[in-house]
Amino acid sequence: MKNEYIIFILLLINFPALASGDKCTHKLDISCAYNPKPDIEDFILPMPKLSKDKINMVFRKVKVHGSEFWGNPQRLISIGENASKFKGMISGAFYDRKQGNWFYYLGKYEVSIAQYITVMGLKHFYKKCGNKKQIAKIKTAIGKGLLRQLAKPMAWITWSDYQEFIRQYNLWCYSNTECLDKLPRISKTNWKHEINKDVDPPGFFRLPTELEWEYAARGGYEAGSEFEKTLPFVADKIKQYAWAKPYSRNGATRIGRWQASYGFYDLFGNVQELTNSLFVAEIIQGKVGGLTTRGGSYQDQAKTLSSAFRREIELYKAKEDREGKISEITESLSPTTGIRLAIGTLFSPSPRFSEQIETEYKTYTKTFRGQTAAGKSIGETSSGGIWKNMVKRFNLELKKSELKTVAAIEKLTEKAKKRDTALSRELVIEKEENRKLTQALNAKNEALERKNIQNRKDQIRIAELEAKLITLTKTSNPVLIITGAAVLLRQNIRSRKKLARLIIATIVTKLDNSADEKWYQIKTPDGKIGWVAARYTMPVKLRYKAQAYIKVAKRKLNHKTASFGDFVELVNFLKGIIPTIRNRENKAELQFSYLLALQKSLDKLPRRQKNWLKKQKRNIIYDKSSRLWLVKRKWFQQLHDKYSDLAIADRIMLAAP
Repeated sequence: MKNEYIIFILLLINFPALASGDKCTHKLDISCAYNPKPDIEDFILPMPKLSKDKINMVFRKVKVHGSEFWGNPQRLISIGENASKFKGMISGAFYDRKQGNWFYYLGKYEVSIAQYITVMGLKHFYKKCGNKKQIAKIKTAIGKGLLRQLAKPMAWITWSDYQEFIRQYNLWCYSNTECLDKLPRISKTNWKHEINKDVDPPGFFRLPTELEWEYAARGGYEAGSEFEKTLPFVADKIKQYAWAKPYSRNGATRIGRWQASYGFYDLFGNVQELTNSLFVAEIIQGKVGGLTTRGGSYQDQAKTLSSAFRREIELYKAKEDREGKISEITESLSPTTGIRLAIGTLFSPSPRFSEQIETEYKTYTKTFRGQTAAGKSIGETSSGGIWKNMVKRFNLELKKSELKTVAAIEKLTEKAKKRDTALSRELVIEKEENRKLTQALNAKNEALERKNIQNRKDQIRIAELEAKLITLTKTSNPVLIITGAAVLLRQNIRSRKKLARLIIATIVTKLDNSADEKWYQIKTPDGKIGWVAARYTMPVKLRYKAQAYIKVAKRKLNHKTASFGDFVELVNFLKGIIPTIRNRENKAELQFSYLLALQKSLDKLPRRQKNWLKKQKRNIIYDKSSRLWLVKRKWFQQLHDKYSDLAIADRIMLAAP
């Protein structure tokens, strides 16, 4: 667990944030996981700091018409579509004294995996995320590959996990001076008064309402006459704004990859976004169901998406057994569902504030309220009494809440101090571990570089030998291939003086033969001339040398008296020659022969051959039931999958242990 956490820290250290522009297409860095396309109008709040570089949460201001608390005719908007279309009153959470209008904040992007990990921690992410493949990718990926995973929107967790993320982010922000000072506020006395940070309550993070989400998706204040259109852009250009079928592939993509719609990214497609509303058939009336999501996902067809697109998803999921009976009920995990944060505030932060809005409410009921959905469903004569009772109950609850809040903040401050001290100690330890890990990675890279240099030298040597062989065989002399392992090259037939030992599949030129044709005089690629036993050779044409290699390998594999050393030599030869073969069918045969030769070497394994086992530990496994060493089945499976279109595929799986 600690190693994965260190990798996440190293990522933040090694990739500095972008100042401006979208460079994420060609140059990924950590800013791509929270603000790939920065803008001057971004409202940025900090998040828990894991290294010298920060990850932030970015919001956009959504303006609402007018200075009235309750509303005005310009705020009465049409949302939904078809039978579910209705007029609703949009409201803001905060008041802009300079502009003279209300507004609320909505996340510029969907919450990314990196932002979730920043608040909840890597260990919590591994525990809660239901996508095991994605966890494996994050554990093994480095550099740009890791960044691409972290920049994807968070999904595959339950509704309660999202709520816990929001709760923890709120608590951290209230305990962090920088975050708390930046949070928007509303005056306790009158929304038009100047803000006093010492007494006026800050906002809090939450999910947006359906009305807030659709108002922003349609373009809000800035859309004007275009507001009631199905999409805030030309439908034919949806590919430029949404990650959805038929353009989407391989699941969700990183946030902010496509064009913005009125300053927001990925409102359509990628992952569908939870709202804080339960699903109601006609938005404000009808049967109440599960959770409500907006925007559609990468699994939806692009032509079906619209600003009013909504979907119900289950909060709990029942698992059935083979007989169709419910065996277990668990919280639902959705691969296509994420979140986008909003910033809200209390409806009325103090009794004095309640008095102010009650005064305006009297004017509101006599003028505009009758045009709203609420005004049409409740008579004007009873509305005043309902409001007064509501204000009284609210003020009582508010006083209780204020007392609890003060006690909670004091407790939270003390807890934050202890946590900061502990984190400081952990960061010192992690810094030292990071240094050691960096040294180990550098050493590993150096070793790989040395290996690559040696491989290049070997390839050059093979090319030189082949060039010599071609030169030697330009005459009419026939070409032979050595079929045995460690074949002795003699000075003459009667002498046992050794000139060299020829490895299996060495290609040589025949110069002469003995009277009984049991011995051949040959010339090796490196120029040595001597005699070898004819039974260890086979004629070959250079243009068909790959087929000759296959025949030699099969002959050795079927040789009943072949020894452990013979098969080891065959394994080493095949390992070296396979990369030089271009024909796909020949390459498949040689790779299959390599696995068979490796298994034969294990079958003939003598005692005290720990070096061979150690060298092949990546490829083999010990079977306790049979007490034998076997080639791992996965190598046969991978070879089968790679050449599934060839006839050899069936033989590969039949030979698998």
